[in-house]
Amino acid sequence: MAKIKIKMEKLSKIYNKGKPNEKVVLKNIDLQINDGELVAIIGKSGAGKSTLLNIMACIERFTYGSYKLMGTEIGGRNEHDLCRIRNERIGLVMQDFALVEELTSIENVMIPLDFSKSGDSGSEKQALKALEDVGIADLAMKRCNMLSGGQKQRVAIARAIAAHPGLILADEPTGALDTITSYEIMEMFKSLNKQGKTVVIVTHDPKVAEQCQRVIEISDGTIIS
Repeated sequence: MAKIKIKMEKLSKIYNKGKPNEKVVLKNIDLQINDGELVAIIGKSGAGKSTLLNIMACIERFTYGSYKLMGTEIGGRNEHDLCRIRNERIGLVMQDFALVEELTSIENVMIPLDFSKSGDSGSEKQALKALEDVGIADLAMKRCNMLSGGQKQRVAIARAIAAHPGLILADEPTGALDTITSYEIMEMFKSLNKQGKTVVIVTHDPKVAEQCQRVIEISDGTIIS
């Protein structure tokens, strides 16, 4: 029986709760993602898919319901606990790369390692191995503001996998890339999945979604399929 990686029950997210500008972004989400799955989350702009991913990543808090990550209930955790969980269990890849442009590739990859328990004298070696795994070890000492979009996304993926998390979350990882580079990045995610990583990708691109094992569609904050 497959292990449950993510389990949400009756989860809702409300911004400005109780105020005139209250906005319900997610409504009664019931969702289960098992260990080793490659899942796409799709939906129109404003549907709530990025908010859902941010809750999965322990970046945003939810208003009601339950969220268990690898069996750990996330609701009610303090910021210190959430930070530790992110660093130890989750690798996050963003559309805009979220790199420190003035730092080198290897320095960017080392950032989460410095905050994790694995952050020690071996973190540089660990970061270099992650860059090797995504095929850009030769760019380790190059500043990120000198890299192409595809190279930056590879650095972002290297940073996400450097601490060996069991869960990779990606928010529109091909949104800013050309067709060929998008294909290469998706092949990388599929390879990570074959290595046993659970991968969840938020995307508006049907070509990306069709390469995943399962597609979850969100509309107006509700899962419709």
